[in-house]
Amino acid sequence: MKMALRVNLPEKSPEPPTEILGDQLLTITLRGDNGLYLNDEKAQIYDLKGSISSHFRGKDYDHQKSLLLISSDYASYDFYIDVVDEIKASYVQLWETASMELFGNPLKDLDDEERNAVMEKFPLNFSERSI
Repeated sequence: MKMALRVNLPEKSPEPPTEILGDQLLTITLRGDNGLYLNDEKAQIYDLKGSISSHFRGKDYDHQKSLLLISSDYASYDFYIDVVDEIKASYVQLWETASMELFGNPLKDLDDEERNAVMEKFPLNFSERSI
């Protein structure tokens, strides 16, 4: 049995959605043949960590940057879960790196205020839709 990483979803915001500009968006597309595409270029699951890291760390970070996951109605459930797990693992890696850079300690050793500062630097923002 595969184990998935837990994702705690935030409460629904009463604020209208933020408009995301093209360079603020990393598009991940899952196709029916279990093909994975990053910004319309063929990729493998193991490419996700590097792509997500370079997307968020490659420029001055803007809190409006978002990760958009577009899934096909025909991608297998297991493949979809594998991709979501890799996205979550990518964020954990970002948070660990930021934790060491900002506070000199791993994320697990931070107090709540420090942990929140790290999470705000790289908020887990992604949206899902079927294509």
